[in-house]
Amino acid sequence: ENYGFSSIQGLRLNQEDSEITDQFQKNGRNFTVIAVFDGHNGNEASIYCKENFVDALVACDDFPSNIPVALRTTFESLDDLFCDKNETSGCTAAVAIYDVANEVLYSAHVGDARILYYSADECRSTQDHKPQFEAEKKRIEMYGCEVTNVMGVYRVEGQLAVSRAIGDKKYKNFGVIATPDTNIINCKKCDFVVCACDGLWDILQNEDVLAIMKHLLDIPNPQLTHKQQAYCNAAEMYVKCDANAGDQFLNKIGGLQYFKKQSVTAPTEDMSFTQRIAVALTRISYIMHSQDNVTCCILIPHFNEEVEASFMETSKVIDTQDDSIIFQLQDKKIQVYEEQIQHLIQTQEQILSENSQLKSRIGDLCNEKDELKHEIEQFQNQIKHFQHLQADFDQLKGENEDLKLQLNQKERHIDYQMTLSQLQQPKPQYSQQSKLEKENQQLKQKLLVLESSLKFKSEIPAQEKSFCTKEKVIVKKEIIVKKDENNFEKEYSKERELNSNLEKANMQLSQKICKLDANFQKQSNEMTFLHQNEVEKLTLENLKQKQLIDLLLEQKQK
Repeated sequence: ENYGFSSIQGLRLNQEDSEITDQFQKNGRNFTVIAVFDGHNGNEASIYCKENFVDALVACDDFPSNIPVALRTTFESLDDLFCDKNETSGCTAAVAIYDVANEVLYSAHVGDARILYYSADECRSTQDHKPQFEAEKKRIEMYGCEVTNVMGVYRVEGQLAVSRAIGDKKYKNFGVIATPDTNIINCKKCDFVVCACDGLWDILQNEDVLAIMKHLLDIPNPQLTHKQQAYCNAAEMYVKCDANAGDQFLNKIGGLQYFKKQSVTAPTEDMSFTQRIAVALTRISYIMHSQDNVTCCILIPHFNEEVEASFMETSKVIDTQDDSIIFQLQDKKIQVYEEQIQHLIQTQEQILSENSQLKSRIGDLCNEKDELKHEIEQFQNQIKHFQHLQADFDQLKGENEDLKLQLNQKERHIDYQMTLSQLQQPKPQYSQQSKLEKENQQLKQKLLVLESSLKFKSEIPAQEKSFCTKEKVIVKKEIIVKKDENNFEKEYSKERELNSNLEKANMQLSQKICKLDANFQKQSNEMTFLHQNEVEKLTLENLKQKQLIDLLLEQKQK
């Protein structure tokens, strides 16, 4: 096989890396794919990409007619689909597609997973997507976010250490995208491709990996450093399945001497040559103190089994420098370690001071929070007081309406009584006069009857006598009539007095009603004025509270 991989958990509690090394066909064309997916916040994103990447790429309409576009489409579609399923997990990705017939390599990557190519004496690698790089930082800041330095690592919003990734849904609003950078490499003279996660690249530089691969593939490799010589010798021992000898070369340059054997893969004879190369790279990274999962994929487009046979039969171990030089290097290493320790101590002191400042700031924020709570409670009490005032005002308003109705009813009742009394009371002068006139007429008629009857019954003397008696009767009647007229005048004067008293009472009642109405209007105006003042005060206090809350929220966000 011309490809192989190795993936180890290392010192991490969980394995979050995934990889692909596979071959597939479309439209009669053969392709080889190697890919590394470095997960974070769980392994869900890396596993999802491993299970779905090849199928999504093959299903893309632009594959294989326009492979770079197909790769971008696949990355973005996987990102969309995964973000619909998961909001927290994410992964970086590095993918290399080798078109076997045309001998062309297509690559795409997001994040800090890296691909290293070596072709025709030229070494190239992908550029990591880190938030501190100018183009990436500019895009993130366009989203209104900040790139902060946390313990020497630049992070998006103080958390995510990469600026492009698949997944990480909550960071999509912070400028983190899944659009990959793509490259096209002519592999007619390509010697090898190394695709690995940051667990390897944090320990081995591009030059170190290039030196190891050249040594293993018998490519001229001049001007190696002492450390690179040790790396090459250790890698040769690992590929030849002598793990202990390889570990000893690394121990001389400060590698781990004691570690859990199950934490790192050891090369075995049943592995392919390319897989043993991948194992050598991951094992070197682990023993040289990698703290991360380490995953590495190798592709050798023009792999020749004769190269493997020649390598296994001959020894290419590089003669290292003598022990005195090694001791000098170790002394320098110790000096470097001491400087690093001093730097760490200074960093720790700085962190402690920052922690104390943060604690004091947190205390201030807590106090401000308590004050804000107290002010909010006061504001709520004021709102309740205003609600009570509003209820009282509504009640007084209702009572005012009731009083108005009662006054209107009383006025109507008084008008009705006055009208009724005027209608029921007859005019005394006309009624009494009519009675007296009727009586006078009746008396006159009776007198006429008596006179006529007396003429025929007696003689003249008798008639004169009767006439005298008649005159007496008439005089008596006139006296009675005069007495009745006097009584009528007395009664009429009494009625006039009653009418005048009634009018006075009506006037007094109307005056009292006017006074009551004026007092009521005055009280209503006073209540309206008090209500308006109370509303204005509460409105001003409400505005002040809102301004204070906005200031506190801005301070809290800062």
